[in-house]
Amino acid sequence: MQRWESIHENPLSLLNQLPAEPPRGDQISLARDLPLSREILVHGITRLARQNPEQAFEVWQRLSPHYNFDQSQYEHVRREAGKWSALKREDAALGLFGEVGDEPWKVRAALWQQNWPAVQDAIQSLNEEERQLNRWQYWLARSEAELGRYESAQAIYARIAGERDFYSFMAADRLEQPYQMNHNPILSDAATMQAFRQNIEVRRLEEFVHLNLDLEARRQIFRATQTFTPEQLQLLAVITHDMQWHHQTIAILGRARYWDALDLRFPVLYQAPMQRAAKANRLDSSWLLAIARQESAFQEQVRSHAGAMGLMQVMPDTGRAVANRLNDPLKNVNELNQPERNIQLGSAYLRQMLDRNQNNPILATAAYNAGPHRIDRWLPEQTLPADIWIENIPFNETRRYVRAVMSYAAIYDYQQQLEITPLKQRMPAVQPKKP
Repeated sequence: MQRWESIHENPLSLLNQLPAEPPRGDQISLARDLPLSREILVHGITRLARQNPEQAFEVWQRLSPHYNFDQSQYEHVRREAGKWSALKREDAALGLFGEVGDEPWKVRAALWQQNWPAVQDAIQSLNEEERQLNRWQYWLARSEAELGRYESAQAIYARIAGERDFYSFMAADRLEQPYQMNHNPILSDAATMQAFRQNIEVRRLEEFVHLNLDLEARRQIFRATQTFTPEQLQLLAVITHDMQWHHQTIAILGRARYWDALDLRFPVLYQAPMQRAAKANRLDSSWLLAIARQESAFQEQVRSHAGAMGLMQVMPDTGRAVANRLNDPLKNVNELNQPERNIQLGSAYLRQMLDRNQNNPILATAAYNAGPHRIDRWLPEQTLPADIWIENIPFNETRRYVRAVMSYAAIYDYQQQLEITPLKQRMPAVQPKKP
């Protein structure tokens, strides 16, 4: 246990002592080629890879001839070294991965270097289910186009462009085709809905809501989602939508795996204050709606574990700073639970992020989620296409967040019956770090 703890806390110190002759009589020394020793060393090397991937691999190469590491340990070390190098955007990442396959970060490392043959090799090494995802099909098409195989690229884009997600929208942009929103509302006749409302679980829910027993109503919805059929869940979503309980509607439809009722999943709410805030901050209202949809699913009173509050999840300190800058100070932090006030301050903060980050919406969106100080560290050394930059955001949550907000903004254009701003227009190239 002591050796595990030592190598976990300070891997390089212990690893630098090896290889060495095992001390006489010490049967558990890491210098001995034992299964436990090999496990501890692999753990130490992968811990070191978090700090310095290349140094970790050098240690691995130095120690490998002296220990009988198996193939799985070899692949684990290379995978970890390559992944942490890719997360740090180092040119060495592809070399550290070596021949290891079935690794999404190997694709991203090749994309960051715009090494298109390596992109294709890395995609082809993914398992079949992963490889068929729209994400990797889009990048396969991009690589085909970059390698001059335009007909093949067009065919792949066409296969995914008819869907409604971030990569499908980008594929449609490449084909210069309109987005397919595939709106399919939930249809039910009056008799069906009336019969459903007689269900004891639904009657109980409506009674709790009528009595303003919020906790009991939420518990009742949870119980219903455990037992209702997908068809019943769709009807329940219509009811919760009518109750103005939009975040529950969104969650219920997720449970039902019914994604195409855009009127329920992407309701146009707080339209007047959203439009006022958009005008005041020279933003577009669909982007603001997309942020609110992703941040809170339109819960006015929600508070995150980190303390962010309200529709646009504004941190109290941020809210105070923005309000002071607007010469309209917060009298009480609970003002952030008021929709109009939250929209006012959240949108003004988004404007600040846009001004601070190259006037680039994807950088501003990432900064809104991950914090402005991180974006500077994530900038490339040379101008980089926006899609590549997004794919290489090192935080999984922020990468998903930016993809969602960009695609949701297009959906909200559709929902507001506006001309849809294509993602290629919302996503200018990312400029390099300033010297």
